[in-house]
Amino acid sequence: EGRRSRLEERLEKMRASLARTRERLDDYTLELQRHGMESVEREVRWLNELIESERSGRDRRRSSPEGSAQQDTPGETGGLPRHRDNTPPDPSDDTAK
Repeated sequence: EGRRSRLEERLEKMRASLARTRERLDDYTLELQRHGMESVEREVRWLNELIESERSGRDRRRSSPEGSAQQDTPGETGGLPRHRDNTPPDPSDDTAK
């Protein structure tokens, strides 16, 4: 959550800077700043989803009848966050092709 708040602060500074300097920048520099801002926005979204999945997993384990006996092990998904429907990521879904 600390990382997310630092990124959100960085995003606000980037937006303010972009608004102040928009008319003074050439197209390439403007696109470069926009690209950086989109990258930070994607990372904030990813962190929000990760935090949400960790919280919902904790809540599910607390409310389950077996208590903590039903904890997920990090090895099941290779340490990756689960999808929203609680299925492990598909290894064939490689986005780095």
